[in-house]
Amino acid sequence: MADKFDLIIFGASGYTGRFVIPEMIRICRNYPDIRWAIAGRSKQKLEAALLVAKNNGEDVSAIQIIIADAEDEESLKAMCRRCKLIMNCSGPFMWYGEALVKAAIECKIHYIDVCSELTFLETIKEYDAAACDSGVLVINACGLGCLTADLGVLFLQQQFQGTLNSVEAYLTTQPDVIRGLPKNVIRNSTWEALVYE
Repeated sequence: MADKFDLIIFGASGYTGRFVIPEMIRICRNYPDIRWAIAGRSKQKLEAALLVAKNNGEDVSAIQIIIADAEDEESLKAMCRRCKLIMNCSGPFMWYGEALVKAAIECKIHYIDVCSELTFLETIKEYDAAACDSGVLVINACGLGCLTADLGVLFLQQQFQGTLNSVEAYLTTQPDVIRGLPKNVIRNSTWEALVYE
């Protein structure tokens, strides 16, 4: 039988997944019993994502690669059968996320993602009863979007010398400062979410 993992990171070679890999490596230093793997549709891209961590001095020898495609339900189910929790870092979620939620519920494993696409979040509400019946947690938008604001409020609470009654926050984008992207470039999935939501 194939190895069973505590966690599989799906879409690990993508933009968000490449941030998750080194963070999981760091977490596993304190919790070495966590068994995890990375997954996606391209073995070559997944190997490249691990190579970045390896080139930064990390031991990636125990991290297995699983091939699964968001457009292939059977590959998603096969992947889900190999873990207790699937972390979805692939997108755009409105096109590729629903099938993985369905597979997770069917395989009775927990699901978590970093999605902030409102259309997807509304669609996934339809799976609440099925998730409850299966004893599965489906957790969307984990840390994304609200994280910066939450941390800002926490910082204000710690620094403010009185009772903090309210906070107003504003968001602007500056694509020219996003890790090596040319000036005034925005990711296609971000643009799609802004336009269609």
